[in-house]
Amino acid sequence: MSTVTGDLGVFGESLRSARTQRGLTLRELARRTHYSHSYLSKVENGVKRPSVELAQRCDKVLGTCGSLVQLVGLGDHAPPMLEDWLRPAQLPPGPTRFVGRTVELAELTRALAPEVGHVGAVPLVAVDGPPGVGKTALALRWAHQHSRMFPDGVLFADLGGYGGDVQSPETVLKEFLHSLGGPVAAEVSLAPVFRSVLHGKQLLIVLDNAADAQQVRLLLPGAPGCAVVVTSRHRLPGLSVRDGARRITITPLGERDSVDLLAHVAGQDRVRAEPEGAAAVARGCAGFPLALRLAGERLTDLPGTRLRAFAADLAMDEHGLNMLAVLGDPGSTARTVFSWSYLALDPGDAQVFQRLGLYPSGEISPEISAAVAVEATGLRPEAAERVLRRLAEAHLIEPVGPHLYKLYNPLRLYARERGGV
Repeated sequence: MSTVTGDLGVFGESLRSARTQRGLTLRELARRTHYSHSYLSKVENGVKRPSVELAQRCDKVLGTCGSLVQLVGLGDHAPPMLEDWLRPAQLPPGPTRFVGRTVELAELTRALAPEVGHVGAVPLVAVDGPPGVGKTALALRWAHQHSRMFPDGVLFADLGGYGGDVQSPETVLKEFLHSLGGPVAAEVSLAPVFRSVLHGKQLLIVLDNAADAQQVRLLLPGAPGCAVVVTSRHRLPGLSVRDGARRITITPLGERDSVDLLAHVAGQDRVRAEPEGAAAVARGCAGFPLALRLAGERLTDLPGTRLRAFAADLAMDEHGLNMLAVLGDPGSTARTVFSWSYLALDPGDAQVFQRLGLYPSGEISPEISAAVAVEATGLRPEAAERVLRRLAEAHLIEPVGPHLYKLYNPLRLYARERGGV
């Protein structure tokens, strides 16, 4: 290994001198600055170039009054100070057609607004709900509306929990730190560095499509000022229990909002001309924004089709899902979006889901749900009930009372199709 001389050597010697004067071992300095022992050793020996963040932390721990930061600035390639980096603005575009959700938006504001006064805690909200119900749209809508509350910027990451490559926390931390100008050396434990960089900042973090609570925890800031919104198809009770998250479960739109969204896509005049047909389409989509948008797009391609006739086709078990698809974009069909949740199920849970699809939309009685679960899995009733709870945790069925569940129509059609019916 070659040794780097010049300014790096001056910094390393100064760091070693200040450390020994304070009576600190290299390992103790590593613990206090949240950098690895091996990395600091290479910095002291002039092999690794120090970052401004490292110099700032060493100045603070060693009481060197900014002299180490000044040494970092000697080289022509020294990194800029944190204050010089661009304010991150990573939000993707929000939905252009957004209706309703006034209650949920107000709840997000109450939970996340800085003026609420979260003493010693980072406000954290976990938004969950069925596939296609509009979790990401809600989070983006709120974030775009309130981004000015966070003067230091907005970070966004698709965690790939469903329908994509699952992102490890380390990968996301590297991308976040790169955006913020923080150190991303391989030898460094990134979560403490991330928390240190965000200390004293007012920044919003949106973590979309989380697989589980563990994927989220390393991405949480450590001090108030920042706020975090997480979306997931799965209920994340662990984030509430361990991390103090407020959970917001998104349910389908009501009929009025569903018709409004359908009108945004299919056309106001068409919906006004057939109000009963529009309501029937909305009921067939069960208030799922994804299904309503897909139905509206399909209707624009079928200008001569009456809305009531379209609703009748949508209700047919044999090909109802075909009405919720657009040509040329298989990744945007209801069938594909639902499959990302279905394929994550255990085989026994998937069988129960298929069997539940045999029953008409609406509430499934405790007797039916228990009998289906026992028959499909061969398990004892108490074990079969745990299968139903797992399906509810994944939002493929919805609990509406003690041992009472509901299967929304688009998901029922998908369950029948997966069962080969």
